[in-house]
Amino acid sequence: MIISLGTHCFAAHVLKSLPYRREKSPFDWLFSNPAMVLDCLQNDFARLTSPDEHVAVPMEERPHPPFGASDHPYYRSLGVPMAVFNHHDVVTKPNDFDYIKESAATILALDKSRQKLFFIATVWPAPLSVYRSIFDNLERFGSARLLIVDILPAGICNLDTIISEENFEVIQYTPYSALEGIQFRDERDFENLRSLVLERVPAETPGFGL
Repeated sequence: MIISLGTHCFAAHVLKSLPYRREKSPFDWLFSNPAMVLDCLQNDFARLTSPDEHVAVPMEERPHPPFGASDHPYYRSLGVPMAVFNHHDVVTKPNDFDYIKESAATILALDKSRQKLFFIATVWPAPLSVYRSIFDNLERFGSARLLIVDILPAGICNLDTIISEENFEVIQYTPYSALEGIQFRDERDFENLRSLVLERVPAETPGFGL
């Protein structure tokens, strides 16, 4: 099993590029940060999936009319830098709300007997204590491995391993080029991060057409 824990669409984009089936996750297509990820795990996504927590974003405040239509004030207070639901309008579109709720339920129902790789790629690094707490909260899912990649500003390309344990890794990656949305200007950066994940995919993960 391979599962994205955000913190934006790039992590899902990497997993989608692999020849393996990825599990649906609410973090696939929204903006989050490590503090939000931790909160979701601590309360079983109750705050994320509560309609009372969601607000509509006025048209004049959206980056583009189709995007950023709804938001989550509590998670913005934790430092998420833009509208949480960039690709979903969970306030006025029931199907969008259902998607978030159903994908959260998918995470909570993961088979404990199967090996899992949870992947976080973030340009908003958090203290190591937050990462450790995220890992600790994954214990409920059985055999779980967590790979976190902090994507730093572009410079001289470098991989720096901050934590290397059997099931818990934190890596700081200095890319050749800036990450813009889900794309690097230099394709080598995407391939480097893709390889990091590919090397850690559990052997039993189902593949597409394999």
